[in-house]
Amino acid sequence: MDSLLSSPPVIRAGDPISTGPDSSRLLNGSSNQSSIRVDSQHQQILAGKTGYLHTTTFTIPKKNNGGVQTQMAIDIVPFASNRYLPQENDMVIGTVLQKNFEFYLVDINSSLGPAMLPALAFQGATKTNKPQYPEGTLLFCRVTKADPSAGRVELSCIDLLDNKKSWNTGEATFKELKGGLVKDFPIAVGRQMLVESSPLGTLLERLGATVQYELVVGYNGRVWVRAESASQVVLVFQAVERLVEMQCKVDSVEFIMEQLAPKRK
Repeated sequence: MDSLLSSPPVIRAGDPISTGPDSSRLLNGSSNQSSIRVDSQHQQILAGKTGYLHTTTFTIPKKNNGGVQTQMAIDIVPFASNRYLPQENDMVIGTVLQKNFEFYLVDINSSLGPAMLPALAFQGATKTNKPQYPEGTLLFCRVTKADPSAGRVELSCIDLLDNKKSWNTGEATFKELKGGLVKDFPIAVGRQMLVESSPLGTLLERLGATVQYELVVGYNGRVWVRAESASQVVLVFQAVERLVEMQCKVDSVEFIMEQLAPKRK
């Protein structure tokens, strides 16, 4: 893949979307409804708009027998979009705007406004043992409800597949992001950073071999980086920004690594 347009793939409005042998996984999933259109006559799923195609396969626990079931979600992100349209099970980075006894209001850069995060929606939280995050706290969350007609988007910091790590241990999947620096990127750029085989994914892996850093990428385009020093955090962001400026070409990864070599010493 040599360019931004080839990773992730580009799709045009009206094009059929391949969902594999079991299309019911998609229909029962949590796809962005503005991104898809169901052609019942030909039993096809069609693109509802033009942009970058993102498909996510995930598992959720079954309510009855304790097993898991696989579902698929589809999102189509318009070119250079900076506004995020939430969908269920997205992982996002948000900032606490307001709080009360029952919930937090969290800015996730959503086109639907601030999201609601219940005060007990944290791993292992109880009425007497729950976090008390002030305004401005940075949180890594999961979208649980994203229907525009149902009111506010809802979030959770509970991992359905790993509920053994409490919120106050710092080891939970969804948690407060302490220290570091957060930066907004176009939605499509953030999604590419989650794909190991993409140019951005390759760059991040190469950087990780020389600089120790922690990285959290939200589906809402927000990226958080923490490292041993502020200069190393800046270096990681500079590398990503440089590659984006160079249209995310694979050949540019090696060039950027060579340019940043003096700064890594």
